Amino acid sequence: VAARLVGLGDKFPFLSHDELAMVFDNLALYRAQTKVVSPTYGDVVSLLVSGEADVMFAGWTGVPAEAAKQGLQLKLTIPEEGAGTWCDSWFMPQSCDNEELAYGYLNESTSAEVQAAISNRNVCATVNKKAVPMLSEEVRSIVDFDNVDAVLKSAPLTGIPPLESEEFATYADWLNAWNEFKAL
Repeated sequence: VAARLVGLGDKFPFLSHDELAMVFDNLALYRAQTKVVSPTYGDVVSLLVSGEADVMFAGWTGVPAEAAKQGLQLKLTIPEEGAGTWCDSWFMPQSCDNEELAYGYLNESTSAEVQAAISNRNVCATVNKKAVPMLSEEVRSIVDFDNVDAVLKSAPLTGIPPLESEEFATYADWLNAWNEFKAL
C-alpha cells in the first residue's frame, strides 16, 4: 500500500533502494499524523473500539468482525489506489522424509471443508472455490467471490521483495526501513 501511494505499486516488490527511501519518506507524512503504530490486530481492534483511533492504514479482513463483537460496526474498503492481498502458503521442504504424508496434509488442508472452516474462523477468503458455499454470510460479504479477478486486480497478490539482490531493495532492507519508521 505504501508503494502504491507514491505511484510504485505496479513495481512492488521490485523497488530500488532509492524507491524504497521514497516510499518511507512519503510514509513519514502519515506517521506524523499517527498516534501509534499498532503491533497486533488485537491492538488495532482495541484502539478502534475505544475511540483512540478512527482509521487503520492496512489490516486484516477480520478486524471488522472482531470490532463487531465489541459493538463497533466497521466497513472494509479497498481504496481507489488499490491495496495488496496476502495468502498463506504451504510447501514441502526438500528435507521432507515422508512425502506421502506431507502431500496428504497439503491436500487435506486445501480441501473445501478445511478451507471453509479456516475462512469462517479467521474471517478471510478461501483458495478453494468449492468452499465458497460453506462460508458464512459474514465471510462471503468481504470478498466478491463471483468477481475474484476484479478483486485481485484492485488488490493483487504481489509476493515479497527478494531475499538477495544487487539491483533491488531486499526483504531485509524493507524490514530495516519499517523498524526505523516505527522508531520515529
